[in-house]
Amino acid sequence: MKRVLLFFSVLLIAFALCGVVDTQADTDDFIPDRKIDAGLMLREEKSDAEFLEEAKTLISENAKDINLNQVNTTDSSNFTYNGGTKYFLGYELEFIAFTLRSVGPNVEVWVANNLNYGYPNPYGPDEITQEQVDLLRDEFENNIRPTVTGFFGNEDFHDGSNAVLEDLGYFPEGYYANPEGKVLILVENIKDESYYTNVDVYVAGFYWQALEYYHDLNIVTLDSYAWFALMPNNNPAWQDYQYEVFGTLAHEYQHLIHADHDPSEEKWLNEGMSGFTQYLCGYGHNYTHVEWFLHFPENSLLEWGDYDGTEILADYGQAYLLQLYISEQFGQEFIRALATHPKQGIESLNEVLRAFSIGFDFEELFRRFTVAVAIDNNSVGNGIYEFKSIDLQINYDYAAYYNKEGVPIFGADYSILEFKNCLNRLNLTMGEYYPMAWQVIQGGYLWSNSGYSLDNALIFEADLRR
Repeated sequence: MKRVLLFFSVLLIAFALCGVVDTQADTDDFIPDRKIDAGLMLREEKSDAEFLEEAKTLISENAKDINLNQVNTTDSSNFTYNGGTKYFLGYELEFIAFTLRSVGPNVEVWVANNLNYGYPNPYGPDEITQEQVDLLRDEFENNIRPTVTGFFGNEDFHDGSNAVLEDLGYFPEGYYANPEGKVLILVENIKDESYYTNVDVYVAGFYWQALEYYHDLNIVTLDSYAWFALMPNNNPAWQDYQYEVFGTLAHEYQHLIHADHDPSEEKWLNEGMSGFTQYLCGYGHNYTHVEWFLHFPENSLLEWGDYDGTEILADYGQAYLLQLYISEQFGQEFIRALATHPKQGIESLNEVLRAFSIGFDFEELFRRFTVAVAIDNNSVGNGIYEFKSIDLQINYDYAAYYNKEGVPIFGADYSILEFKNCLNRLNLTMGEYYPMAWQVIQGGYLWSNSGYSLDNALIFEADLRR
């Protein structure tokens, strides 16, 4: 007889209608489910004061190559609209020439003039068409923007009048003027790892406060990879992926708005909200992230990136599933209240739980969530251990093979125990918490200890005035 056993870490403390694109692209140049999100790294690691100081030097060096008199559009055979060309900053804070290709009441779509790769890609540059950018414009105007702003609120107004790049003298006054404060979608071949070498991962898009700061514009960046498959099309093999670009835009647009309302939000909540936004806009579940979590479920909700490599995709999966679970249990108004709450993380979630008179706190919510992930069944608990819109099944073979020591903070260890006889009772003895890794050594210094692949953090209050 088999019993599913779940160990917990205990802490004391609506679809839019759109056209289709016909394409003859070779299926060999499309690898589904390989996207990653770099926005978190950019927003956190490359938005602090130290980085912004370094960025000034980098931008100054890159600006030396700008010649406004020699900016020409590239081959325009795929486009029927040309709204002019301008320079914008890219992923490496390099200056990229973009041409305005589609305009709506609230959005502008700019496409980089050069979509080539940094290595000899046998398929040549990425290809974007007028039909695709118009579809993107219409989807933003008719579905994404009204859905996201109606749920999360509006973004702050930026019209380019305070563009730092103009203040620094790199561009003339008014170069980035956008009197109506439209959102800019920049489409480029992002200079990520897949730009420089043939690897099976790529950055699908990002929102980065640094771009907003330097241009004084609301900007979302999308990658140009495989739009023939990731935009609406009539190839039967690609139907599961045809809303990926739309979903990425919705995801990053939520980040833009959330950064305006609550720039200090914790990673797991912010990323969960963006994953939920894709679902809210009608693009379905992000099964790539969900499947990663189901294969690597021993994962901390709170400690983002607690395991190396692509296993971080499991972090996105768990964060999204928690928001989905909350929405199904308590309603979308609960999610809206949580997204707009002025506090962050567990503290904000506990306050919203109290405001909605739910009757329990985050610890109990997380316990119910982890059981629901394990069994996804409505036969017990009157539906509190069920996901209604998605069927989940932990891959226990993977979970066992990649089992780690201990249980991560606000995470779960999913295992199957086999018993020869019927089991009526099971007693568990929980181990003590791991001792604090840091030590106070002679002279009052704090030392993180030594060991293989240590990643010890220490958080404490300090009065820097002394």
